[in-house]
Amino acid sequence: MSDQSIYCTLKESESITCNVIEEVIEITVEGSGEALSSDVIRENLIFEDLTSQVDGIKTDFIASNKFYSDRLAVYVNGLRERGIVILSSTSFRLTLALDLSDSLEVEYVKDAS
Repeated sequence: MSDQSIYCTLKESESITCNVIEEVIEITVEGSGEALSSDVIRENLIFEDLTSQVDGIKTDFIASNKFYSDRLAVYVNGLRERGIVILSSTSFRLTLALDLSDSLEVEYVKDAS
């Protein structure tokens, strides 16, 4: 049996999604000049539910931690959102305001610096 890491995401009322991470690779984060190993990414990968910030009006949202801008994935109602604008190391903007019934979740690599 080989040493493998498994990354799983469990969303309330949904099935578990798991991915086996088989090798350590280095990823260069654009603009920072830093290389992140998959171990660092695994240790700092955050999944956060921001639905409580949805008010039907605003388009700017704030994560609880600083993140690498090119490692942010935004999901509206479970679908990955494209065309987001990074405002700061903790905030981003969507092109349209979300309805009160929409869910907003983000996945990012926490910037531990």
